[in-house]
Amino acid sequence: MRRGRAALGMAALAAGALAALSAPGGGAGGQAPAALTDRRGRQRFPYPRGTVVVKTAGVRGTISLVAIMRKVRAGPARSSWRYVEYVRGRAGPGFTKVGGGQALCSGCHVSATSVQGSDSVFTRLR
Repeated sequence: MRRGRAALGMAALAAGALAALSAPGGGAGGQAPAALTDRRGRQRFPYPRGTVVVKTAGVRGTISLVAIMRKVRAGPARSSWRYVEYVRGRAGPGFTKVGGGQALCSGCHVSATSVQGSDSVFTRLR
């Protein structure tokens, strides 16, 4: 039953992110919350439970990929994150969920922890 709630939470999170990105002028933005950085603005690891990381990518100003990570457990363990990724071919309203999800994403993101010591996150906060 717990997995079902986590999946629903991720679906709702993804729906909100996709809706915002699909709106006119939608795009990525935001700032790093103070809980994720030290006094000098450097990232602190591991991230707290509840952290959400959204990555977007595209071509010529059109977002064609949205990847979302959500920290569901405390600590740096491989199983502490949930992943979902969406793509679209052209500038249109619809995104399609990419298959593979947890197994595909965590297999790669674990290297961010082992190589960079960054709690499965490859990029720096902006």
